[in-house]
Amino acid sequence: IGGRAVACLELAAGRAANSAWLARRHAQSRFTALDLSEVQLRYARRSAARLANLAVRQGDYHDLSGIDDASTDIVFNIEGLCYSTDKARVFAEVFRVLKPGGSFLIYDGYSDRPAQKRAADESRAALLLERGMAITEFERYPEMIVSAQTVGFDLADQEDLSAAIMPSAERLERRATRLLDLGPLAHVVIRALPVSLIDNVVTAYLMPILIRRRVFCYMATVLRKPPRAGEA
Repeated sequence: IGGRAVACLELAAGRAANSAWLARRHAQSRFTALDLSEVQLRYARRSAARLANLAVRQGDYHDLSGIDDASTDIVFNIEGLCYSTDKARVFAEVFRVLKPGGSFLIYDGYSDRPAQKRAADESRAALLLERGMAITEFERYPEMIVSAQTVGFDLADQEDLSAAIMPSAERLERRATRLLDLGPLAHVVIRALPVSLIDNVVTAYLMPILIRRRVFCYMATVLRKPPRAGEA
């Protein structure tokens, strides 16, 4: 943001924790947090009530029709684009609402190795991870970039953050392992837990393993809408 006033839009914002954190530190800028879940937005509205520069709205990131063309400087999404089954539509909508020269920042996970190049146990683990995270299928990173470039985006920057997220991932892995190491007692405990919580345990256990094997990766991406002719 660099000290200047900008308009920012967070997609799949959930409880808007990220937007609220930024809004408190950049009072001169305007933030909009968009999410599909009314349950999540109840919490987001509590944050927005205390921040004059944070607005919350319900909506689907596949359809940003409530936002004007070329009205936004920065759009960002953290670990939410992987749930889209029509990323081309998301990119087209984001491209439309961004001002020329505006940026789309994405932090997300991707398939790092084609399915046909995985060992059998890696393929089974990948399916369990996708099920645990309620994701249809992790997209390969190069395919995501092509989809963005097709609607007109330039790739401004990218960074592999897989190693950077490992301390947090391994901390969750250790917690999941403690449950799984209970042996026969683990079966009793697991049967008593909600399915959603079991999925979380499986995800916590498998994610770092699959990142170490480079089956999955975690990337930061900056896409840029080209500026108008003559503009920097």
